[in-house]
Amino acid sequence: MARPIIVKPEGGARARQAVPARPDDAPEQRAARIGDFFALDACRDLLFRVQTIRPGLPDIAAFPASQGLAFLGFELSPHVMSRYAMRFPGDTAKTNLDRWHMFEQENPDIFIATREF
Repeated sequence: MARPIIVKPEGGARARQAVPARPDDAPEQRAARIGDFFALDACRDLLFRVQTIRPGLPDIAAFPASQGLAFLGFELSPHVMSRYAMRFPGDTAKTNLDRWHMFEQENPDIFIATREF
């Protein structure tokens, strides 16, 4: 079993200060575009939480189906929803998770923060 990483407040603050100095294409720069990055506790959870498992859309799609539930959609900006509609005009309800998975593969920052559905 992995031992948890203990990050003291000063360590989290130093990490947040170091990210803007990294090159624009550094993976850490993606974290700086998430609102959680700017609150110390949320940033610590975002950057240092080793227990987090980020399921993909195919994993998420399996859950409602296995429970007799229906996926009703995502809560995303109108801009993202419009881009999706242009890419997949046949999915008028915007609920096809296979297509959303394809869209995410083409636009990896779409769900950079928590997926809300």
